[in-house]
Amino acid sequence: MKSDYPLIPVILINYNNTLDTEECIESIYKSEGVQPFVIVVDNASKDRDAVLSLKEKFPQVHLIINEENIGFGRANNIGIKWARENLNYDFLFILNNDTLLKPNTLRIMILELKNNDNVSMVAPCIITNSKPTKIWYAGAKINWNKLTPQIINWQKKIYNINNIQKENSFYVDFASGCAMLFRKEAIDILGGFDEYFFMYDEDFDLCLTMKMKNMKILYVPSAILIHKVQGSQTVSLNEFNQLSPKHPSMFFYLKNTIKNRKYILKKHFNLIPYSLLKTYYFFYSYWLKKAVQYFFYGKIKASYYIVYEIFFNKMDIN
Repeated sequence: MKSDYPLIPVILINYNNTLDTEECIESIYKSEGVQPFVIVVDNASKDRDAVLSLKEKFPQVHLIINEENIGFGRANNIGIKWARENLNYDFLFILNNDTLLKPNTLRIMILELKNNDNVSMVAPCIITNSKPTKIWYAGAKINWNKLTPQIINWQKKIYNINNIQKENSFYVDFASGCAMLFRKEAIDILGGFDEYFFMYDEDFDLCLTMKMKNMKILYVPSAILIHKVQGSQTVSLNEFNQLSPKHPSMFFYLKNTIKNRKYILKKHFNLIPYSLLKTYYFFYSYWLKKAVQYFFYGKIKASYYIVYEIFFNKMDIN
């Protein structure tokens, strides 16, 4: 019986895309060999009736409604806190609401955690629903120069998903916040995401923290997750880089990214297994090059913003 299967809290953050959340929940409840307990944290979506309808369609879902948009990391932390205080579980799953699970995805990931006591978190293979299908996440290393994750085979076209599923699991430096399955002991130690971050890089920061604590992350290619590619995400895929001067949301992404990367540098700088001077050199030279690039593209506001942030805006890390 399903009640005999392991209870797995699954945390979804909803913000103005309830339809995606509905479809994601439906895929979660088709999971085999597990008993998912879905926790939806809504970040003050405009259509409150649509959010409340989730409870009508899925009475077993626990719905938490925030009165303001507090960002991805903080919203997940609320869901983690509720699960810790109200549920008995061994594993906890953080999942983007614009994804679809295969029926065996969770079961495969949990089996990997059960069979590998030294692993704190596992991540699935994430593919797009575009045509042709492409790699969204297939493991990642850290680019210490740019302080960013480097996704393996990013955007590589997939012609036979079975070939990927036959690959062996391997350790990685980074797992996308799109899908993270934690061992309970690990998420209790980490306490969730750093609440400094409003958007972007919170998953990178968490994975850096795990690396510094020698907590292992395992990429599991046999577990498949579908990530929807629509709206601005389609532009992001085509442009490759949201910091491109041609990207329509470039300045929004820039404002969040440069502050986040600066924070990460100052937070983790003494723990990076690398030359500190070299890391700082690449950080400042990279952003100065971006400032020059934006200037010649006529993005004067963006160019000025970079110079202000890296040279004049002081940041204290408590």
